Amino acid sequence: MRTRVKVLLVVGVCGALAAGVALWALRPDPTRVPIDSVAVEPNTGGRTLRVGLTYSSCLEFDRLTSDETGGAVRLTAYAHDRQTCGTAPTTTQVVTVRLERPLWDRPVVDALTGRPLTVAS
Repeated sequence: MRTRVKVLLVVGVCGALAAGVALWALRPDPTRVPIDSVAVEPNTGGRTLRVGLTYSSCLEFDRLTSDETGGAVRLTAYAHDRQTCGTAPTTTQVVTVRLERPLWDRPVVDALTGRPLTVAS
């Protein structure tokens, strides 16, 4: 009797994992979200930025990307739908991004809005 219970439990867990993987594969592409603030992280030689984001509590942070061209740094933040919404209307989060080379005097641009961002030091 115990052996049957163990086998059924393993099959049940594997089935649930397979269903979760199938649902994840069907999840839509992440949504781009606007960037609120940017600051240079101290003692990193200008290579690490702290980026502030505010987005709907029905979204969950996915990733932050940076595209460094010769004259500017373009940041893009992504979030995807949550299965359940939070209780607050918005979520605020600070994430970091490491640049390939120091920021120096290059402007930082929000890729979603196209607007330049003020960088605090």
